[in-house]
Amino acid sequence: MNAVVLRGPLRHPRYACGVPPRDPSSVASTATQSAEVVARVPVVCASCRAPLTYRDLGRAVDGAHEHTFFNPAGVVYALRCFESAAGARTVGNPDLAFSWFAGWAWQIALCGRCGAHVGWRWEKGGASFVGLVTTAVLEP
Repeated sequence: MNAVVLRGPLRHPRYACGVPPRDPSSVASTATQSAEVVARVPVVCASCRAPLTYRDLGRAVDGAHEHTFFNPAGVVYALRCFESAAGARTVGNPDLAFSWFAGWAWQIALCGRCGAHVGWRWEKGGASFVGLVTTAVLEP
């Protein structure tokens, strides 16, 4: 198994420091806390191996984490949904046309390092999520 070296901050979107606050009564030893950090599984770009998000940021949208859709040209995409993907960047203006999630406007998501198409970002009323194409990412 290949090790993935993470560079740059991939932070939990709800907490400025990147991790949720802990209940003081549940704080474990430093060794245990380090093991928790090492155990976090990155989701990386299949083209350049840049970290995009983490597996634990996966979320259900319309009742499922994974979806399969086709675009107007008939190209089929399998997606996994995530709260965010800090290693990706969006291009274009949000668009409601042909959205796979009713009422959600989409933008194309590219790898922040190499520019490969890795999925889309959807937004609606201040909420957002990212759908990453299963063939464009790796989960070591």
